[in-house]
Amino acid sequence: MIRSLIKLTLTPLFILFFSTTHAQIDQIRIGQSAVKVHTLVLGEVENHNKNYGPKDHSRMSADMKSSNRDITEVILYYKKSVESAADSNLNYCQRYFMADGSLSFKQKEYEQVTAAQLVSMYDRSNIYRKVGRCYFTNDYKYYTRIFAAPNGHAIAEYRKTMTANLTADELKLLQKQLPAIKAAEQEVYDESMEESDSDNDGIRLSTRIEIGQSAAQIQSLISFTTKEYNKISIYRNEASYCKSDVQYQYGKIAAVTQCYQNAYLADFQQLTNYCKQYRMVNNRLADIVTQYGNMSLGQLKWHYQRTSFDDIIGDLYFTDDYEHYTKIYLSDGLPTTVYRKTILSELPANIRTTVSTRLTTMRTQIRKREMAAYIKSFKAEDAGRKIREKILLGCKPFSEGLAAVAIASAKDRPDYRDYLWGYLNENGDYAIRPQFAYTTSFHDGIAFVIRYGDKNKYECINKAGEIIFDTTFYKFRPFSEGIAVVGDGYYYTFIDKTGKRITAETYQEVGDFKGGLARVQKHGLWGYIDKTGKEVIPPQFDRAMDFEDGIAIAYQQDHDSFIYLDKTGAIVKTVQASKGGYQDYGINGKMIPFRFVNNFSIVKEGGRYGFIRSFRKYLIGPIFDSVANFSEGLARVKRNGYWGFLDTTGHMVLNKGIMKQNQLASDSAFQSVTDFSEGFSVVRVNAMYGYLAKDGKWLIPPVLEEALPFSDGKALILNTKERKGWNFIDKTGKIVYEDFM
Repeated sequence: MIRSLIKLTLTPLFILFFSTTHAQIDQIRIGQSAVKVHTLVLGEVENHNKNYGPKDHSRMSADMKSSNRDITEVILYYKKSVESAADSNLNYCQRYFMADGSLSFKQKEYEQVTAAQLVSMYDRSNIYRKVGRCYFTNDYKYYTRIFAAPNGHAIAEYRKTMTANLTADELKLLQKQLPAIKAAEQEVYDESMEESDSDNDGIRLSTRIEIGQSAAQIQSLISFTTKEYNKISIYRNEASYCKSDVQYQYGKIAAVTQCYQNAYLADFQQLTNYCKQYRMVNNRLADIVTQYGNMSLGQLKWHYQRTSFDDIIGDLYFTDDYEHYTKIYLSDGLPTTVYRKTILSELPANIRTTVSTRLTTMRTQIRKREMAAYIKSFKAEDAGRKIREKILLGCKPFSEGLAAVAIASAKDRPDYRDYLWGYLNENGDYAIRPQFAYTTSFHDGIAFVIRYGDKNKYECINKAGEIIFDTTFYKFRPFSEGIAVVGDGYYYTFIDKTGKRITAETYQEVGDFKGGLARVQKHGLWGYIDKTGKEVIPPQFDRAMDFEDGIAIAYQQDHDSFIYLDKTGAIVKTVQASKGGYQDYGINGKMIPFRFVNNFSIVKEGGRYGFIRSFRKYLIGPIFDSVANFSEGLARVKRNGYWGFLDTTGHMVLNKGIMKQNQLASDSAFQSVTDFSEGFSVVRVNAMYGYLAKDGKWLIPPVLEEALPFSDGKALILNTKERKGWNFIDKTGKIVYEDFM
C-alpha cells in the first residue's frame, strides 16, 4: 500500500501543563546526577532573580540537603511566580529527591491550589494519558500522581514508570492500556526514523498524521510540511512545489487541503500532480481523500493490489491490522482514494462478517503479542530479580502470618538505602513482592509502608498489598486495638482501620490504646481518651502511664503524689512520691510506685536492682547492676558486667558464675541476652550470637553474626560464612526455607 503517502513530519511544541519559561530547570531529567541537578537549579535561581524577578515581582531561592556528603534533596522555591497556564500568582516549591547520586523523582507543592483543583486541571488537559490515579506522559515512560499534603497543599509527584512505584490496581489498569502504550512506542519510533530539523529554532521532533487527530494538529502539520517541501531540496525538482489551504464551516476547521505539482512519488516511480484533503468531523480528522492528476485508475489499483497481498476484501484495501482501509474510485474523472477507520456498520453488508472475523482475530493476536512484549519489558527491567529475591538482606520476625523481608534493588551495589521490602508467608513464598522502601510488621491486619523513592510518607496496606486509603502520614505507630497513632511531625492524632480520624483534636504526645483507653497530652497535661475520641479523663496530670489490668498510674506535681486511676477516672488510691519502695521509671526525678508484672516487681535501692513479690517482701534484694521483668518464668539479671537468669524462687539457674567475680567460663561470659521467647534466649558471647534453652543447653552455639528471638515458631539468623543473607530457623535449629541463599 502507499501508506507512506500519509506520513508527514512536523516539529510539535509540547506545552507542559503548568509549565514555566525556566530554561535551566527545564533541562532537568530523571536519572541526572545530583550535582548536575543542583547546578541547574542554582543557575536558574541566579538567572531568574537577575532578569525576570524585578519585572514580575517574583523571587527564587534554593536549598540543598545532604547525608554522608551525598546530596539527598534539592529544593527550589518560587514566590509570586506567574504560571503561564494558570495566569495567576502562585507560590510553590519544586523538590528533587535523589537516590544513589542521581535524580529519583520530583515533587511540586502548590500553596494556593488544593489537590482536587489540581486533579481537575489535569483532567481538563489533553496532554496526559490518565490511568487510575496516574497521569502518564504520551510514551507512558513517566507519570504524575496528585495528592494532598498534611497542610492541605496540592502536590504533583513526577516519577519514572516502574513496577515498584505502582500499586497492584494501577498495574492492572496499565495492562488494559497496552494498545495505547504500543501506539505511543510506535510514535516514538516513527519520530526517531522521520526526524527533521525546523528552519529556525532547531528543535528536532516529528509525528505523523493519524485518523482522530485534532483539526488544529492537522492544520499545523500541513502548514509545516508545505513550508518544508517548498525549500530548495535534492528530493524534488525545481518545477515542483506544494500549496495548502484551510476550509472553515461555522467558525471551525472543516477540511485542510494540500496539493503537490510535479511531485515524484517513489511508490509509483513517476512525477505526478495530486491533492490530499483532510476532512474533519467534530473537530477531528475523519478521513483522507487523495486525487491524482496524470495517473489512470488502473495504475492506482495495480499498485494497491501489488502491495496489499491478502488485505483486499471486496473493493476495499485494508491495512495489515484491519483497523483502516482505502477505497479506490473515480471522482470527476480522476482516480481517487479515501482512507478511513474501519467501522463495521459503514461497510457493505456482504463483507461485514468477513471483516469482523479478521478484525477480531488480528486484535486478539496483537493483544497477545503486546502482552508478551509488555511482560518481557518488565522482566528485562527486573533482570536478576529472581536471584535477588533469594538473598534476604533485611528481615523482621513473623507477625500475623507474614514476615517483612528486604532484597537488593536492581542497583549493582546492595546499599541498605536501595533495599526493596516485601512480605513472606508461612510457606516461604512472597505474599507481597518486594517493592517498598520501608515496611513494618502487620498489626491488626494492617502495616505501614513507604513506597520506593518516597521520603517519610507512610501509607497503610492490607495483607494483599493493597493501599487501603489515600491518606499519607509522616509519623505513625502500629495499630493497637484497631486504632493507630499518626502525626505530621508536630502533633498527633488517631485513625481507625478505614483511615478516618476518631477525633478532631491533635495532641503533643500520645500513647497507644490499652484496655480501650489511650493517654494524651494537651497543653502540657495528660489525660485519657476512649475509641470514640472522647476525653473520658480530661488532661490534668503532669505525667501518666498506660492502663494495665484496668488501672493506670498518673503523677501530679502540685501534690507530689502518684495516683492510681480506674477507667472512669476515679481515684483508687494515692501514694506520696516521698515514700520509699518505688520502681525506677524516673518521673520528674521520682520513682513510680510498685508495678507488678507476672506477680513480681522491680525495685531499686542504692543504685542496685532487685525483685519483690509482695509489698515489702523481697524475692531477692537489690544486688544487680541491671534487671528485666520475668518472661516465661525467668528474669535476666546483670552482675559483674555479665548476664544470667533468675527463676521465680530467687535462685540463679543459668550462668550462676556472675554472682562471683572471676568464676565465669569463657563461653559463659554473656555480654547480652534477650528475654526468653518460646523457650529460647538469644545470647551474645565474644561478639557472636547463639540460642540458649532453659536447661542451659545450646540450640545453636554463639557462631552467628546476628540473631533475633523466636516468634511464631521461627527465628531469624545471619551467618554469612554459610549463606549470603538472613534465614529462618525452626526450634530444632534447622533452616526452614532452603531456597534462600
